[in-house]
Amino acid sequence: KTLKEKMIEMSNNSYDFKTLLENSRAENMKLKQRLKTLDEYEELIEKLKLQLKNKDEELEFNKKAIENLRNLNESFETKQEWLAKSQETALLRAEEENEQLRNLINELEKEKDQLSKFKQEAM
Repeated sequence: KTLKEKMIEMSNNSYDFKTLLENSRAENMKLKQRLKTLDEYEELIEKLKLQLKNKDEELEFNKKAIENLRNLNESFETKQEWLAKSQETALLRAEEENEQLRNLINELEKEKDQLSKFKQEAM
């Protein structure tokens, strides 16, 4: 080969090396950007997992609160029913006592009328 051909070959090789180096640097930058993006995704995923965990805990808390309210409501309804029955029973007793008092008053009035007649007859 002539010196000129060797020089051309070396310059082509040099060009190829420069191109390869530039391409490698560009590829390296792309990889670094992708790794940075990957780190950002991992960070975002961790944040979202934490938010999900907090939401799950809040949901469980609310479920328990609702269950407690249901139980309280059932207990309250039971106590209301008991109170209503107790008031009905008290009302029935009061009605019976009133009826007994009416009967007693009637009997006493009859006895009073008889005593009044007896007194008038005795005079």
